[in-house]
Amino acid sequence: MPHPTSITHLLTALSTLVSDRPWLCSMVYRQAHQPGRDIPCAHEQGDPLKPVREHERCFRREWNRLLHTIAHQCPSAADPCNVLLKVEPLRPDSEAAITDAIARMRHLSDPLTIRTMAREHERRSFGAKLRRLRMERGLSLRGLAGACREAARRLRFKGHSPNHVQIVRYEGGRLGAHRRTRMVIAAALGVPPCELELSGGAL
Repeated sequence: MPHPTSITHLLTALSTLVSDRPWLCSMVYRQAHQPGRDIPCAHEQGDPLKPVREHERCFRREWNRLLHTIAHQCPSAADPCNVLLKVEPLRPDSEAAITDAIARMRHLSDPLTIRTMAREHERRSFGAKLRRLRMERGLSLRGLAGACREAARRLRFKGHSPNHVQIVRYEGGRLGAHRRTRMVIAAALGVPPCELELSGGAL
């Protein structure tokens, strides 16, 4: 999981950069209509004057750096970063796309969201493995449930024998299985427990 402080700092830096965007958009527009000369300008009073093209180069360099860094440090937020890398950031009509993507980044980089997404991924992965192993052995849902009852009795994990309805939910990634339940299922399928083990214990 990415360090929350570093991601927060990066998103703050990106938001600060975006807050400078309207001013730079207007200057880039002016420069485009006066191509024969460099327009010197400064964002804040007292700042040194620099050509619009230099301000634009600095903005684009920092824009790309921040988006690539956020995507690298927080893979869960990579999709909205990739969207913004394809957007022309200094066009006035890009504002809605930029605002929406940054809001998604903040949501996807939240530690709670990251943990929830990881659990959902583990449930789907477990469900896919379970279905593949069951189908390879030619077992119906009820057949596997019966084999699990026998395995639970042998392992003395009586309370961890799933019925066929639970198995349907496991395979669909809608329900997580306790570690002992996974051991029972593994024994019923005749595979080592590690075949169905996932990081994180109960899902």
